[in-house]
Amino acid sequence: MTTKASSRTADHQLPDGFISVNDQLPPTANPVLAVRESATVTARFEILTAKFDLAYRPHNPWLDLGNDPVTDSGSNILGWRQAPELY
Repeated sequence: MTTKASSRTADHQLPDGFISVNDQLPPTANPVLAVRESATVTARFEILTAKFDLAYRPHNPWLDLGNDPVTDSGSNILGWRQAPELY
């Protein structure tokens, strides 16, 4: 199952190693490194630890590790990559 990602994903070339959410979604509830547009003008992207859980929050499935939607603190997730060395 896919969810609609930010339409701005196509406007950005993601940092090396990141997979676009338009191409593939991460395993459910596994923490990953996620990338989104930065809210500051000094950085293009912001990288955060997040998880994708469609069953927990169907309308806003990207969560921080405290189970709050990542959009509470910024924009939508554009891409992700595994972070096995962190967990």
